[in-house]
Amino acid sequence: MLQTGQATLGVIGPDTLGIAVEAGSDVIVLHFAIATRTAEIQEDIEDVAFELETFLSGGPEQHSQIVSQVHVGQPDDTWPGRSHALLYLAKSRGE
Repeated sequence: MLQTGQATLGVIGPDTLGIAVEAGSDVIVLHFAIATRTAEIQEDIEDVAFELETFLSGGPEQHSQIVSQVHVGQPDDTWPGRSHALLYLAKSRGE
């Protein structure tokens, strides 16, 4: 989880609404909730996966597959990442 947090530094923009991590024995799923799908957000998601892979190299998780799941919409109960370890949730724009 800490490595994922480090991998997201500098890439969480205003359209990123939530990030969650689902860690399995052979796979790490990064769940993203985004406001809109853009090329910039897709590049940010790819950057996070790449950075996480770099942080994990040499460690016991180095052979884990990293998968990104993207949900366009609010990080509410319809977001598959909601039931996993929450790394980031954007403040509601009304707060």
